[in-house]
Amino acid sequence: MKSKPVIVDISNPHALPENTEEAILSHNLLQMRSSMVHVLMEESVGGNAGTIEMGGKLFSCAAARGFADAHSGKIMAFGNYQDVPENIRSVYPEFVFRIAVGLGQGNRLSPIMECYSDGSFSSQAKAMLEKTVERWNSTSAAGSRAA
Repeated sequence: MKSKPVIVDISNPHALPENTEEAILSHNLLQMRSSMVHVLMEESVGGNAGTIEMGGKLFSCAAARGFADAHSGKIMAFGNYQDVPENIRSVYPEFVFRIAVGLGQGNRLSPIMECYSDGSFSSQAKAMLEKTVERWNSTSAAGSRAA
């Protein structure tokens, strides 16, 4: 039997235990709602990220480059490579979320269609990024901003 997901109040993320799975998920979603959305607002849509076909319709995509801890999957920053501080770029491996734009019918929280990363992430970190995408997409589909 599948357990019901635990909803964590992320209004004060500093009060959360540092290394619990739920704390990392909450931290990642907070990063995505702030810095990732900011990066996406500045990006051109449909350029390098291309398009995706769904239900016979083409949707433009945007790409959000991020840097995360190689062992835990905790997202440290989002931004274009040259805009991310060197002390983050040199320590944390990068990943890219490919996000469909316009699927939410006015909802800013468009679904993440793909996550690209190199082999620098541990299996635990990859699993955490995947769980973060699943959580983002479940809140996106519901039209909610709650984690």
